[in-house]
Amino acid sequence: MQKIGDIQAPKGLPAICERCGREPDFGKHFARQALPVRGPCFCAYAARDARRAEAEGDAERQELLRRRELEASIPPPYRSACFADFAAAAPTLTAYFDGERQGLLTIIGPCGTGKTRCLYAFLLRARADGRHAGLHYLPQLLSGMAHGRDGATKAAALGATQALLLLDDVGAEAPAPWEFRHLAIILHHREQWGRPTVLTTNLEVEALSGLSERIASRVAGGTVLHLLGAD
Repeated sequence: MQKIGDIQAPKGLPAICERCGREPDFGKHFARQALPVRGPCFCAYAARDARRAEAEGDAERQELLRRRELEASIPPPYRSACFADFAAAAPTLTAYFDGERQGLLTIIGPCGTGKTRCLYAFLLRARADGRHAGLHYLPQLLSGMAHGRDGATKAAALGATQALLLLDDVGAEAPAPWEFRHLAIILHHREQWGRPTVLTTNLEVEALSGLSERIASRVAGGTVLHLLGAD
């Protein structure tokens, strides 16, 4: 065990945060270490200091801390993602982000065409505009929802609350039937609340119908964008 102040940190965790160079708060700072999608440290200090800098009106320091927070939460390959990376699709992506197009947007394409990068372009643009957005790897999200009423409640809450929901790799893994039921609940509440949702998948609508008629119907009723070529 390593000692951080008066608190014993688990063995193997650094005494100094690699992201912000500070002595971390064990209860809040290191709790995120257990989440594999967040990397070694989400850096709660960087997020806190960015809010302080904004309140103080220190624009230069705010931008520096914004970049540090970005580095702590966005994988390196996607930190420069933008709609302009997808020349032919950029007008559709922009129109959907600006609210000119409503409903569900499904991005379809084979592996390596940049579907995940497209979601990060949405995420980065939302952050730049001060909008709340959440990006989830769908197989991991659904597997973390318990089977039964508790999972359905979580799905309904996610569907109703997140301003912009980005779901990656629909149908990437063969899900249990109840997992697709949870996805159907999420999409139902997104539609009811009029909140934008973006899905990515490498399956065409016909292939999705073989997994879930309800999901395929919602995809077909929304906007479908095909990405082709190399990433």
